Amino acid sequence: MTRRLFALIGMLAAMAWPIAAHGDITTYTQDFEGLNQGAANALANDGWFVYANVFGPGGNYLYGYGTFSAPNGGSGFSSIAGGPAQGGQYLNVYSDYNNVSEHNAGNYVDALVFQERTIGATNVGVGKSFSFAFDYLKNGGASGVDGNARTYAFVKVLDPLNGYATLGITEFETTGASATAWTSQTLNLAANNPAWNGKLLQFGFRSYATNFNRTGRFYDNLNFSSVPEPSSVGLISLGLAGLGFRRRRDG
Repeated sequence: MTRRLFALIGMLAAMAWPIAAHGDITTYTQDFEGLNQGAANALANDGWFVYANVFGPGGNYLYGYGTFSAPNGGSGFSSIAGGPAQGGQYLNVYSDYNNVSEHNAGNYVDALVFQERTIGATNVGVGKSFSFAFDYLKNGGASGVDGNARTYAFVKVLDPLNGYATLGITEFETTGASATAWTSQTLNLAANNPAWNGKLLQFGFRSYATNFNRTGRFYDNLNFSSVPEPSSVGLISLGLAGLGFRRRRDG
């Protein structure tokens, strides 16, 4: 398993939809109904990637590993789940429970499941924003206890020419998701800075957990697009509870 030097504030890479001239972002939608639930590469073929960061009990950064194509199934990161509600299939995101040594040691694994795009000139400027809409539900059938595990959805912009520094980020915490009723949420990140042209745009989900605490969250009906800026969008301040990261682009 390769490791990449990682430091606080930034994130990962992928490509799941066609990109126009100079990386202009087009709309991405996914309800997971058309993906092959039994295929190990189903999520990878749809452009999903994974990465993980490991932190000590006090929040000190230890190391990161990845980038890998997102798995479909198994004990690490992601799978296509299915059930009678919300259609037949949806995305299940959870910790990397394959990292047994760190979970057992009480260290925190921040497991990321994401996609990445290159921002184009038409995606930035006055009145522009990035919108990420999704439905979410707690995996109520997962075994174990929640402990102090936390789960999030995110949208962020990174500068690959400056150590993958985070230029903008918004997150939504899904830790308190219902286990019985799907809820809809939309994230908006203002894109009014023309200097973001050519930078990296990432969106997806992550979990932060230790001791094999339960993190499973279902996500469905994803819609990501570059849109006119809504009346109110914002950036979150970063601390341990709102972790951002940067990484080497070569994964």
